[in-house]
Amino acid sequence: MIRITNTLLWLTLIALVGTIIATAVSAGAVFSTLPKMHLHLDQYSAYPANHHGLLAAGHVMDNVFAVVNPAVLVAAPLACVLMILATILMNPLPGRLIRIFACLFLFAAAAVMLLYQIMNVPRMNQHLVAYRQAAAAGDIETADAEHAEFTGLHNMTDMFFQASSGALTLAVVCWAFGSPAVKPQSHQH
Repeated sequence: MIRITNTLLWLTLIALVGTIIATAVSAGAVFSTLPKMHLHLDQYSAYPANHHGLLAAGHVMDNVFAVVNPAVLVAAPLACVLMILATILMNPLPGRLIRIFACLFLFAAAAVMLLYQIMNVPRMNQHLVAYRQAAAAGDIETADAEHAEFTGLHNMTDMFFQASSGALTLAVVCWAFGSPAVKPQSHQH
């Protein structure tokens, strides 16, 4: 049971870390490439053309976040449950204290991810929608104001990302050092 739980935990942690890294890499690539392409988007023709690449990048990343946000909301709590279960199952084995620290770091990472989803995402999306609507209508003043609000909240997103990534990294490192190698049971005939 320990091996199965620990394997499922590692798979969940790998999926969680991979999802976060892939999102960061995707955002970096999309937001560094599309704005330089001098795109023209018909739906935003009333808005200055130098903003069209940024608007296009945001639309591309919407599709990424539509997959990533729910995946993280499933993987983070699942990893917490699996880590608690594995910690309980491994209780008598060496490394107990470091496994407890791993749990605490993972809980912190999951809490930050949840706070981000609850506190930041709805407000960011509200300003993002208002920004896009104003840009499409050619209301430059409102679009710029909504974009500024969105950008301020996005800066908070960077803090959430750094905090959750740091805590998650510490959890993974602690778990790697704290979970002993569990050898398969030999079957005697």
